[in-house]
Amino acid sequence: PEEGLREVLAALKALEPLVASGDFEAARSLLRQPLFASFLGYSPGVRGNVGSLKPATALAKASTGTVALGELLLDLKRIDDFCLSNRVIVFNAEDLEQVNRLMAAPSQRPEERFDLEEVRGFLEDAREHVQEALAALK
Repeated sequence: PEEGLREVLAALKALEPLVASGDFEAARSLLRQPLFASFLGYSPGVRGNVGSLKPATALAKASTGTVALGELLLDLKRIDDFCLSNRVIVFNAEDLEQVNRLMAAPSQRPEERFDLEEVRGFLEDAREHVQEALAALK
């Protein structure tokens, strides 16, 4: 479990530039990797609060920090929700051309298009909860 949680920390570090650049689909894809889905038990389709997000059984048994694990899953859900809400959907070639033109404009840096402070806070919370879970391993 310790090695897996350290890999989660590394994956969160890899997630940060994806979100900062506005590549929300890539960020959402990363959250669906086996490290998050199988190891942590993260299920992006689950709705609701922390009570409906349950860590993987093997990980929960190896840790006394199941609260931190539950909070981590909620952090991941919040990051995924942010990415889902802010992604760009293209329906046809005309839309794609317009989106590409807008994205190429010098005034269209990701930090100006999106309020990234919220998602940066979620990423920081997630890192803190991983550290708490590491400290709580049996």
